[in-house]
Amino acid sequence: MIMKNLLFGAMALLATVCYAQKSSGPTTPFVAAEIYQTNSFNMAQINQTEVPTGAATHYGRIRQKGFSNTAYTKQEGLRDYAVTKQFGLINNADVYQFGNDNGVEVQQGRNNSWVLDNNIYVKQTGDDNCVIGKQFGNYNMATVNQTGNLNYTKFRQNKDSNTLDVAQTGNLNTADVFQNRNYNQAYITQQSDFSTVDVDQRESDDLAIIVQSGLNHSARVLQDNTSSSSGNNSAIIAQFGDSHFSSVIQKGEFNSAQNTQTIGNNTSTMRQVGGYNSATVGQNGDSDFSDLKQTGDQNLATVDQNGDDNTSNLIQNGNQNFTVVDQLGDTNNSYSKQVGNNNLNRNIQTGDQNDVYSLQRGDYNLYESLQQGDQNYAYSKQIGNNNLNVSSQIGNSNYNRVNQRGDDNITDVEQIGNFNKNETLQVGNMHQVYVLQNGDLNCSKIEQTTNGPHLATVVQLGTSNTACIIQM
Repeated sequence: MIMKNLLFGAMALLATVCYAQKSSGPTTPFVAAEIYQTNSFNMAQINQTEVPTGAATHYGRIRQKGFSNTAYTKQEGLRDYAVTKQFGLINNADVYQFGNDNGVEVQQGRNNSWVLDNNIYVKQTGDDNCVIGKQFGNYNMATVNQTGNLNYTKFRQNKDSNTLDVAQTGNLNTADVFQNRNYNQAYITQQSDFSTVDVDQRESDDLAIIVQSGLNHSARVLQDNTSSSSGNNSAIIAQFGDSHFSSVIQKGEFNSAQNTQTIGNNTSTMRQVGGYNSATVGQNGDSDFSDLKQTGDQNLATVDQNGDDNTSNLIQNGNQNFTVVDQLGDTNNSYSKQVGNNNLNRNIQTGDQNDVYSLQRGDYNLYESLQQGDQNYAYSKQIGNNNLNVSSQIGNSNYNRVNQRGDDNITDVEQIGNFNKNETLQVGNMHQVYVLQNGDLNCSKIEQTTNGPHLATVVQLGTSNTACIIQM
């Protein structure tokens, strides 16, 4: 009883001292400091300073209930608001605010869980900044540092050993983080204005790293695993420039996604469902678009776009598929879809206004397309298994279309020059086509249907040559 009376006496003395520090000046500002502590080893300190004359309303409240809680609150400015709540074992919360009209409300503990050694650190410099955070569980840590005006951070961490680090510099930035279960990590850095970050991690061992610099960016990360309690997913987003949008959704385990965007107005969406998938997207230009989806296990996709107004759509359903898209120039389009397993697709385009389309539905298909020039078009469709298609077009306004539906078909088409055209259709199995057109305005059409094997070879050198082969 004696110790308890001394503790409440110390609390009252501390609040009185803080109030006296704030009550000096020509006009008497209104300051409120409230501290409530129970049990043992609690320590709380509120230091509020307001130098300018005139009415200044501060509110600092610390409530600690548990074992070995520590809280510090320091506010320098006008009309700052800070509330610290700690319910549990060995909690520690530091709150520092320098500026006007800032607000902080944090809580650690409770929610049907015992708490051990949680820590929250908040520092705000500027005006009209706000932090709202809660931690329920054990060994969680959250750090928020905001410099500028009108920045906002909201976070909630459940379960154990989660880590959060938010650093925002600029104006009107927003970070919203939710981490569930255990050993999740989120690191957010924004040196920007009008940018937003939304991170939702619902399983264990997930990692999210987001870096945004510039103006008006948006980044979203959702990582979940509905089949088990483990996650081990990782998402990394880096955006530099203005007005980028990036979204990463991963459902499964051991998936990884990385997106880097520079210049301005780029959009990237990445969705991976399964396990051990990996995706990398890099966009350096203006108004580039990438939509990447992978469903299955152990798929690998890489998209690299340099230039303006480029588009990439990539879908892989199955396991152990591999796709590479590399576009250098402006207004290039690439579409790829692989449904089966162990397919390989590689599309490389250098120039402007090139288009490539590829669809592989079976297993162990390989398609490689190379286009150098402007306004080239390549189309490939392989339905069966073990098909091989290699297409190379160097020049301008070339057209190549190949359709292979059976198994073990081989096509090799090379066109060098301008305004060349080739169409190849193989329906059966084990067909082979080789076409080389070097010159301008050449045309080649080959059609091989069911029974085979058939073999067709076309070589055309010069201008305005025509060849047609049909084997039934």
